[in-house]
Amino acid sequence: MAGNDSDTTARKRARTDEGPSGTTYTRGDLWYKDGNIILIAEDGVGFRVYRGILSQWSEIFRDMFTVPQPVDVEKWEGCAVVHLSDSSRSLARVLRILFADESSLVFHRRLPIETVAAMLQLGTKYQIHHLRQEAISRLVFYFPPRLEDFKNRHATDWVGSDSGNDDQFSPDGAISNITTCHVWTVIVLARALDLPALLPPAFYLAAQYDTLLVFEESSDEDGVDWTLSADDTRRVVVGQEQLRRRSTEFLVFLTDKPSPGCASRRGCMDVQHTILRTLVQEAYLDTAALLHARWIDEYPLCSACTDHFTSHYEQERMRTWSELAEYFVLKEVKWPATNSVEQTASRNTSSPLILPDTTVQSYSKTRLVMADHASSTNPRKRARVDVEKNGSPDVAYKRGDVWFDDGNIILVSMDGTGFRVYRGVLSKYSEVFRDMFIIPQPADAETWEGCSVVHLADTEKSLSRILPLLFNSDDILGLKRAFAFETVVAMLQLGSKYQIHHLRQDAVSRLTTYFPTRLGDFMNNTIKTSTEKTTEKPQDEEPVYHTDTITNMWVTDVFAVINLARAHDLPDLLPAAFYMAAQNQTTSIFSVHTDLDHTEWQLCPDDIERCIVAQDSLRGKSLKFILLLERPSPLCSDRQLCKKGLSDLRRRTLDYIIPYGGDTNVLQNSDWLSDMFCKNCDKHFVSHYNEERQKIWADLPKYFDLTVEKWPGPESDHEQNVS
Repeated sequence: MAGNDSDTTARKRARTDEGPSGTTYTRGDLWYKDGNIILIAEDGVGFRVYRGILSQWSEIFRDMFTVPQPVDVEKWEGCAVVHLSDSSRSLARVLRILFADESSLVFHRRLPIETVAAMLQLGTKYQIHHLRQEAISRLVFYFPPRLEDFKNRHATDWVGSDSGNDDQFSPDGAISNITTCHVWTVIVLARALDLPALLPPAFYLAAQYDTLLVFEESSDEDGVDWTLSADDTRRVVVGQEQLRRRSTEFLVFLTDKPSPGCASRRGCMDVQHTILRTLVQEAYLDTAALLHARWIDEYPLCSACTDHFTSHYEQERMRTWSELAEYFVLKEVKWPATNSVEQTASRNTSSPLILPDTTVQSYSKTRLVMADHASSTNPRKRARVDVEKNGSPDVAYKRGDVWFDDGNIILVSMDGTGFRVYRGVLSKYSEVFRDMFIIPQPADAETWEGCSVVHLADTEKSLSRILPLLFNSDDILGLKRAFAFETVVAMLQLGSKYQIHHLRQDAVSRLTTYFPTRLGDFMNNTIKTSTEKTTEKPQDEEPVYHTDTITNMWVTDVFAVINLARAHDLPDLLPAAFYMAAQNQTTSIFSVHTDLDHTEWQLCPDDIERCIVAQDSLRGKSLKFILLLERPSPLCSDRQLCKKGLSDLRRRTLDYIIPYGGDTNVLQNSDWLSDMFCKNCDKHFVSHYNEERQKIWADLPKYFDLTVEKWPGPESDHEQNVS
């Protein structure tokens, strides 16, 4: 329909007919003077169009217009008004197609992604079926179910893209301005509008982002912000790890001998190493396991080896494509898709990751004279019983492990456990208790067996861990005896809360032993398994820290340490703690972890992001260092031995890191270099490795985006005092 009868002036004017006085709307760019209905967007922009055309295309509008309207219906310039909960930009894009530019629906005419998104959203909402189907067809063009179609639609060298790269998609397509940042849009729309078959290729493209960008929101040209849900952010990161693993598997294949029919074995082996080095330098290992193998044509392999490697690479790509849904934990998607996107739509598109959720216990009822220490949530709590008045301590409390019959104060934990101790000792060690006890208490203050009661907002387990340290003996402090990790946690938390300074300082000293500021101390005291290279990541089956000062400290307890360092102003602990956190698998970093006292610990979203982003950097650092060891040292005394050692080292490293797509433990000692090279090369490589390790340690706060004052720079080998 021609638009020459429309007034496109977008001036603001007051509504002149019936309605609330003073209300002002803005004319949209689609305004037919003879239109008989005005659609007003959520931001007050109106579009004057025709009921008949809306009814022709939309079942929702058709039904709406058949409902009789009241006589005092709102009008604007004598025309009935309908308020819609849609943005003016989305409405303008869709109405322009319906009323002024139907030729836009010719598929070869490209449309902006914002228009396609509006077509899909409003086409679904108002049952304008041809708009919805048109939008789906255009999206499927870029996010197809077939690998061949996918390869033909996307750039061939997309690796680690960033937001500054304007167009990574084929210029010959159905959407004019779709860029990498619009992948977020597609994932959110596919979730909301039941199009699960779009998800695997969309998640694959999302995984090409630099990990830092995965956690950020993306804005389109209409100013709409698109952000992945927490679960979908996890899916992208988990998928990145899986894709790195697949890329690493192919690199292992590259280290194999040339093909059986190779015409130039020495030359092809040199080229294989060159390809390997180039791919590592270009960050090939990030996530780009499906890209075209153009690099094979750029290097002079013999024809037999070219065919050999190309054939294997194509097989691996097909396998990767078939497993995309599994990589990104998309259990609701039938993949590979065999039917149209509409036909494979699922009514259950919110399959969560199998990761534990955080459970938060909230305690709000206060009962104490001292508000900071006065919460009780024990549901079994009965009325206070004073033994002098009632003759029996018939209350729903229980005695704790620390109970002195002649004690003159009873501390009751939040779960109803009492500890009978001495005011004097508490006052000696704690400024908070000292001040509390000098405040006069009311005559009817709660008692138990004639002894005053104070309710504390602390758990029975925490109190039972620190009270013996105060009342039984203090000669075990000062690192004279190892404590359980949960005891050290209680010492830090309650020592800080109640200003029991020697407990806090003892806890800090113990934690600093494992999370120091010097690399030498870190290597000597922290990583028990640093020299025990295995093919498995450390899990929760056994503690992985030395037990000199803290016992039963598990690899996942580092998440508690990070939270404690944040809460108790201990920034010097953070770089080493984050480094240890980064040794965990991706799913573990996102998860909730429970210590032996059943306290749950989880990183905040910002700290999760720090770990995930740093893992990428650490993997790249480790892989590049090992794979770029090209030749023996200038003073090599046995070149044949050392060349073989370098080849074996590369292969062994790749075999080790396949399950994880890279090794994050870049600070491990140099024992793994032993017995592979001549004495001169061994000294050369160890020295170079230690220099690199020192640089990484000096930059450790930067890897995790941390600000730590006076973080030490690189140390000399003598200062390190480590292998």
